[in-house]
Amino acid sequence: MIKGYFNLSQIGKFLLLSLFFHSLVAMAKVPESITLGGVIYSKADENIMGNHKSSTYLQKNETLSNWNSMVAIHYYINERDPMKFAQDKFGGSSKIELIDGNKNNILQWFDTMNSIGNAGDPVTFQQNLWRYVKLNYDKGIMAIEFSQRKMIANQSIPSTTDPISSEIQNDIISLPLDTYGY
Repeated sequence: MIKGYFNLSQIGKFLLLSLFFHSLVAMAKVPESITLGGVIYSKADENIMGNHKSSTYLQKNETLSNWNSMVAIHYYINERDPMKFAQDKFGGSSKIELIDGNKNNILQWFDTMNSIGNAGDPVTFQQNLWRYVKLNYDKGIMAIEFSQRKMIANQSIPSTTDPISSEIQNDIISLPLDTYGY
């Protein structure tokens, strides 16, 4: 049996190896935990809605409805252009930056404020950092989202909150998103 393998033509060997490596990539999964800025985030939820798959990660003792910082991995199956997708998703209120000049690997920052209850009640100020990577073979876009939020007094200036640390930003840039899969 092994002897027959070595007698395969070069094309046959190439196809056999290609099938093997494609199977390894297809078996790749999103991790059970992610560490950013020295903090461990564990998978808390997984969701599939049409062509969008996502996993949400939280710190110990936080919940999907009560968290201070969270991470999510998103897979957008039919998307092909990270820059256009980022612009369409969050509009002109965000800052977009190419990673190493690569239009298929980008960072996007934006802030949101949401009121909690009545006028004068505290509001939630949320800072968001997304990274989008176009996958090989035109398989879609993989993204990671990092969000941190704080309750602030109504009418407060959001600049009183700490920005997303450069350590977390660097950790997000170094994550191997193109190897994750669902």
